Amino acid sequence: MQIQFIKLPNRLDNPGVLMPDLGIGILTAVLRKKKVSVASLDLKPQFLNDPRLQELRTMPLSRAEDGLAWYVMDIVKTRSLTRAKVLGFSLDEETDLPLNLELMRLFKKFTGATVILGGSYYFSPMIMKENDFIDFIIRGDATLSLPLFLLGKEQKKIPGLIYRKGGGVLSNPYFRQAGNTGIIPDYSDFDMKNYRIGLPGCKAHVPKELLKDVLIPGIETSILPYHFIKGCPNNCNYCFWHREKLFETTHPEKVADNLQFLKEKYKADHFIFLNNEFNPSLQYAEKTLSAIKDRRLGITWSDSVHPNNLDEDIFRLFSESGCIQLYFGLESLSPRALKLINRPSDPSRFGAFLKASHDNNIFNGVNFLVGVPFEAPEDIRLTVDFIKNNNKYFEFYNINLLRIFPELVSIRDPEKIGIKIGTLGSAELRNPKGNSRVYDTLNAVGITKKISFYSYDEAGGLNWKEKNRQDLTHARRLLSACDEHKKRFFDDTRLICCLLKSLKTKDLVIKWYKKIKQTKKI
Repeated sequence: MQIQFIKLPNRLDNPGVLMPDLGIGILTAVLRKKKVSVASLDLKPQFLNDPRLQELRTMPLSRAEDGLAWYVMDIVKTRSLTRAKVLGFSLDEETDLPLNLELMRLFKKFTGATVILGGSYYFSPMIMKENDFIDFIIRGDATLSLPLFLLGKEQKKIPGLIYRKGGGVLSNPYFRQAGNTGIIPDYSDFDMKNYRIGLPGCKAHVPKELLKDVLIPGIETSILPYHFIKGCPNNCNYCFWHREKLFETTHPEKVADNLQFLKEKYKADHFIFLNNEFNPSLQYAEKTLSAIKDRRLGITWSDSVHPNNLDEDIFRLFSESGCIQLYFGLESLSPRALKLINRPSDPSRFGAFLKASHDNNIFNGVNFLVGVPFEAPEDIRLTVDFIKNNNKYFEFYNINLLRIFPELVSIRDPEKIGIKIGTLGSAELRNPKGNSRVYDTLNAVGITKKISFYSYDEAGGLNWKEKNRQDLTHARRLLSACDEHKKRFFDDTRLICCLLKSLKTKDLVIKWYKKIKQTKKI
């Protein structure tokens, strides 16, 4: 075989959204059109669900080395990976990076193959300098770079390639490839049984005493990822897409065609759309929703929306087309803070949009942003007030701390927006209140979630030390406001899908979801 893709696991993976890897699916489709031999392997389902790996999942990495070696050797033998010339590893983030580096080292040791690292996470050349078993890294859009690499293109001419030369590590600039947004991902190498976990099931077991009034035994849900919008039309400061020049959409009828194909081929029930936003314009959203609705596919789906290109009436169309979850990128309820990040939004309408979505049986999530340069306590107060007044209209939340990551160090004109970029450093992410499943798991298995970012000073304002202290204070205020209303609980998409098939209404799903989650930890 020419390349063997391997999706790496993460001890924090949520079984409620277990699904094939979209990036690998797209690359498989692209490479097979170019007659490149491809095979794919997803380590996540086995790593999460195999009872033999339970001890490995719960012990510190320093004590798990022998078990990991057995685990990798077994995979190499059963999958005949010694024949692989190239191993392409896909990684989403650095949360469990030590585990995944050890897995890559072992695969390299037992196969002798060339190791390429890629994925949605931004990888620094430093990773290659510190780990000699990684031969190449591909950053950015691999749909152009990887075929060039596999077909023998000169390394210095491959966009986004990080490679070794003359005892050092060189990094090529990258850009995103236009014209491939409508590609249908090829998931044929993935065993779809791994993604069809029903009720009862190994990760979604429902106690029998809770089933007497709910007709859900045997229902299964298969989740597939898909996207049809690349880039973002907005130009928000500090966002990764701020420096990207590419934005394109797929024709609404082609979106419906592709969804119908994926549903029929893989027996998919639910789709997670991995778009930056479903609604780059109100017109595009309406046409896409109508195309999906008119096809009568019998699917459910979730996605993110920007609160700028919406009206209250469109949420009925969202619901009628199968939408059951929406993530609203609100960021802040302060007009001043939104202006500071150059985000076009009218916060006076946010509450009405959440209510309209809620009234149409959609589970709502909200994203908030903390740490905007020149942010003031009054900006946070407006967001806290919004949470208190609208908490009944959303079920879960995410709070992001604004940091200038390495991929944004080339942010345009930092002095123009009033900041002075400092030095590159890193910090551990910790949960101030200690009540997050994610952070509890981090502590249990000894994972340290670190992020790397650049410090900065506000021109005429706070220095970095003062700013960092203020950011953490503001984050705690928002966490406290959300936790007061017991949010961040409805994170099991699979369970929500299963319950909706039988219960139909959001209120009943919430009732039984809480009973199931509180009765048995799943």
